[in-house]
Amino acid sequence: MTESGFRERGWDEAKAAAKYAEHVTGWDFYLPRLPAYAAKVGAGA
Repeated sequence: MTESGFRERGWDEAKAAAKYAEHVTGWDFYLPRLPAYAAKVGAGA
């Protein structure tokens, strides 16, 4: 998987880096919670 598009938004380097870091932190927060959520909503049933 590749994350892209952060530089193409026209942001300066500092803002692109901050948005990318925010995006990565989001993965760290939400990804571990996905199995429990999937079980709760019956994904794959």
